[in-house]
Amino acid sequence: MIISEQEVKRIQSLYGIISESSSNESIFVEDDCSGKISSYVVATDSGFAPNPYGGKLTLATCKPVIRKGGQVGDLLLGFKKGKLIYCGLVSEVLSFQDYDKFCQSGFPCKTPDKRNKLGDNIFDYSTGEPVVRDKSIHQKPELLQRDLRGKNVLICDTFWYFGKNAIELPDQFGPLVKKGIGHKNTRDNKMKNDLLEWLSKNYSTGIHGKPYDL
Repeated sequence: MIISEQEVKRIQSLYGIISESSSNESIFVEDDCSGKISSYVVATDSGFAPNPYGGKLTLATCKPVIRKGGQVGDLLLGFKKGKLIYCGLVSEVLSFQDYDKFCQSGFPCKTPDKRNKLGDNIFDYSTGEPVVRDKSIHQKPELLQRDLRGKNVLICDTFWYFGKNAIELPDQFGPLVKKGIGHKNTRDNKMKNDLLEWLSKNYSTGIHGKPYDL
């Protein structure tokens, strides 16, 4: 399901979510920044997966293999037609149940309800077992089974989300660009550090555009 641009603006206004990026100070990049780089094509970028709202970019649905194998320090790269939709540095890896508690404790914009269709906290664990929320974008059994196979939710405190304003990466990062189905993992700490440094010098962290597919 693709959410209209008007709906995105309404949800952003409702929760005080702004599309402006944060300060343009460079982030600190360690010399031995470990963790793999996972690149994939974002089939539909509607603000749902990934969800860049609330000050944290989250990947809670779709891409089950990436989420299941995700670790703190991994770098997520989402592409569309060869351009970078988003980049997120994984800071937390939570189970669905822990993510539900996390959202209930302070991130209501991540939980779908009648006012917010973009929320990716789609499973309610209040009874101890996962029950899909009735306002979740994902309702089909095959989609829910795929989501649960991923086991984890990846949370990125440091991220760049470009959406419609997707950018081309310099040629030196060409090996990271993913085209076609599936994903690819790259283990190259120098390239990872170089990319983080390039992004932090040229773009402030945060949201730089509306979802690509609106």
